[in-house]
Amino acid sequence: QIRFNHAFEGLNDCVYFQTLKKNYFIDVLKTSGTKIDEILARFSIFPNPSNNQINFNFQTPISKPQHFELYNIAGQKIIFREVSGDFIIEKLEVGSGVFFFEMRESGVVIERGKIVFLN
Repeated sequence: QIRFNHAFEGLNDCVYFQTLKKNYFIDVLKTSGTKIDEILARFSIFPNPSNNQINFNFQTPISKPQHFELYNIAGQKIIFREVSGDFIIEKLEVGSGVFFFEMRESGVVIERGKIVFLN
């Protein structure tokens, strides 16, 4: 069970949270005050930070291809992938550091986040 100390603004909010082992992005489908009545997890990211690789695991089936874009700290796009399911980013592809990602569906950003590869 997860408790949030956040007042949600009705339907279709998106929430990011971290546990000790995974990061999650969830859609809040129905709320009443500070209580979430129904949620839908989009995907989890683990381990983050990582020494070798980071896994992106979708929690629900994907109906349309998603476009994953990864940017370095200077804002340069270093990875662009069309994904239709779970995928992995390897440290060998990008090196060490802090990176920002966007996930797009039909050209619309549906998620943003940060991943970290340690030295």
